[in-house]
Amino acid sequence: AIMDLTASMSGDPALEQKKMILSGLYNLMMLNRRLNLDKYKNSMRAPLKLRSHLLSFKGDTLVSLLHKPENEIDEKTLTDLYYELEKTMTGHGNLVGALKAYENSLKPEMLGKLKLKKMVKVLTIVSDGAVSDKPECVAAIERLRQKGITVSGIGFGSAAQDIRVVCHDPQNPATGVVINDVKQAVVTRHKMLAEALKKM
Repeated sequence: AIMDLTASMSGDPALEQKKMILSGLYNLMMLNRRLNLDKYKNSMRAPLKLRSHLLSFKGDTLVSLLHKPENEIDEKTLTDLYYELEKTMTGHGNLVGALKAYENSLKPEMLGKLKLKKMVKVLTIVSDGAVSDKPECVAAIERLRQKGITVSGIGFGSAAQDIRVVCHDPQNPATGVVINDVKQAVVTRHKMLAEALKKM
């Protein structure tokens, strides 16, 4: 996921975004633990593991890596992230910088697995939707989609219409949505993940 931690992302939208990310990671943690139980593991043709990669953008230029996909999701990770998600910074935000950082993190081995459909990668952009450099963001998202990554956006609040613009996909109108609370966000993201997994 790429998260908006600019100061405009405050109040209810920031709180709902934080709930969505932390509850989503908690669910991934618990699912991985279930998949690791012998009764499931022994019946799989190949091991299955869910990983998470979390970047944030805030201020005018700052892009931060909050969680790397090779790191385990555990209770300490969730606690550390809780405090990181409290730190916002005034500025216009740098979504295009976060998208480029995400793109640069993709390793050739990972891209090969995506091409062979041995891996599914879903990027969710979460913001209040006030996006600068929209043409550059659209171009970066298109490059990621061409690499086989499913990119979707969740905007919080009525000012979030830019998310619909930058994440628009003519093949799938549901890739950019605007919602108001964490329950909607979790359900929406779950549907996006489920649709991506069907492609395997």
